[in-house]
Amino acid sequence: MSNKFGDDSLYYHYLNRNNVDWVYIRDIKNGLTYLGQVDSWAEDENNKELSLRKVTVYNYSDSKELYKIDEVYLNFCNRDIIIEVPKY
Repeated sequence: MSNKFGDDSLYYHYLNRNNVDWVYIRDIKNGLTYLGQVDSWAEDENNKELSLRKVTVYNYSDSKELYKIDEVYLNFCNRDIIIEVPKY
């Protein structure tokens, strides 16, 4: 049995779920974690883009809060990231 979702990517399917509102974006390479509310997102063959609102940025290694910002645009072109949905 497979959980393949047609021709859509898993990125598309994951962010399109009803319970995905607030997310942690873990950018290990750049040593940052973003916590924010998903505003919009898009993808094509070269880019995975995500816009977050009400964002808090943390240091990845120790989770120390660095700063807060109203909105951030992220482009994950050729970057490994982890997206997590927090449990509230």
